[in-house]
Amino acid sequence: MKTYEKIYYSEKTYNFYLLFWPSFILPIIEIRDNGKEAKKTAGFCKGLVMRELENYGYYVTHESKECIDYAKYILGKWFSYEQIKKIIEKSNLVKHLHQLIQIFKDYGIAVSPKDDIEIFITIFLSQNTEYHTNTVRWVKKILDIFDIRRIDLIDQRNISERIGRSYQLLRLPEALKCYLDIREKILRGSHKLLLDCPYVGPKIYFAYRLHVLLDLAIAPIDINLHKYLLKYAPEITQYKKPVERYCRIFECKDCLIKDSCMESILKKEYSMALGWIQTVVYVYNDLLKNRNIYI
Repeated sequence: MKTYEKIYYSEKTYNFYLLFWPSFILPIIEIRDNGKEAKKTAGFCKGLVMRELENYGYYVTHESKECIDYAKYILGKWFSYEQIKKIIEKSNLVKHLHQLIQIFKDYGIAVSPKDDIEIFITIFLSQNTEYHTNTVRWVKKILDIFDIRRIDLIDQRNISERIGRSYQLLRLPEALKCYLDIREKILRGSHKLLLDCPYVGPKIYFAYRLHVLLDLAIAPIDINLHKYLLKYAPEITQYKKPVERYCRIFECKDCLIKDSCMESILKKEYSMALGWIQTVVYVYNDLLKNRNIYI
């Protein structure tokens, strides 16, 4: 069978440990050769192999031409970094971001919109727990044991016996059933329906919009972003976090609390750079904590 190949050129490249560190597709990625090579192990375009060509680009191979082109999402090459940079450079709301665009030059957001079910599960299980220790392990086990489209097989008893008894895991079957029931409507544009699912609040909703629907002007106000703003722009943290009952009805620009909501204020200032900002802030915070990642 023919193997297709392609190079995605990049002025600056990143070790795959660093590129996938903040990504919700990490559970379906195998990283090897000290972070120089990665392989997609599940979902759409399973078997895609990526190789870092240091400060030159990324070399990808697969048996499908479609998957070679799809690799732009996996590698975070689906948007213009230069546009992100220009937006951030024009703003002084958070001055420290001017340093981050230098530190994370040409850094991409690794996504996989055709793996929406896997990503929903990962986002859902990332609530209030250690992502790399718990969430990634849980999702890998779920994908190994269950057919995630056979919700009748994924119940609390099976989850508790075969995966674990953490509250996030025990809530998953109910939330996943809801998501699968309305999934097609969400993917066709009715994304606010996601907030009708049990245990889904604004953080999950905004993370889904960024990582599945590729809405760069959206970002979950998570603990990492909040801590970063407390340090570098504390005045912003005086605004409210998103309120679910308003998120259900309004987009930010039309919301009744748009002038007092942190999400709305940041979105108005940074527009399509907001998702990138939230992503690199996550990585930056972990770099400061001396985790086993490096640039």
